[in-house]
Amino acid sequence: MNKYLTILCILCIYVSVNAQHEKIIHNSFEINDASKITLNIYGEHTFEKWPGNNILTETTVKLHDASPAVFKHYLKEGRYEIIGKIDDNALNISSVKMVRNPIKTSKGVCYEFVNTVVYYPEDYTVSGTDSLVKSQVSASLPAEKNTEVIEN
Repeated sequence: MNKYLTILCILCIYVSVNAQHEKIIHNSFEINDASKITLNIYGEHTFEKWPGNNILTETTVKLHDASPAVFKHYLKEGRYEIIGKIDDNALNISSVKMVRNPIKTSKGVCYEFVNTVVYYPEDYTVSGTDSLVKSQVSASLPAEKNTEVIEN
């Protein structure tokens, strides 16, 4: 009976050590007067409008078949870091490390999933797969009056 209990304990420890690790990383970028925002982000990314006045990135990282220490190491080294830089009238948002070698342990290659959601202000529109442009709203023209005649 003790033999089975020992095997069960070892199995539980192995599963908990080599389970899936997940972290969500948030970054916020001030837009200032940028009329165009260019993205060069590693992995899959999607766009979602939000009522804020800045860009928010939410990166979900999942790592399978690695120890917690390995996962923490890659987080600390900046493997998933995203930075923003303003040039002229454009904001460039990019991953620090675009080339990523597979994560290998003594048990083999680990499966890594990286997905980023880019939340952008409502006054921007998606242009292509990797950029946003400020919507052109004509503020100098007076608002048109919309009248509708209803006859009975």
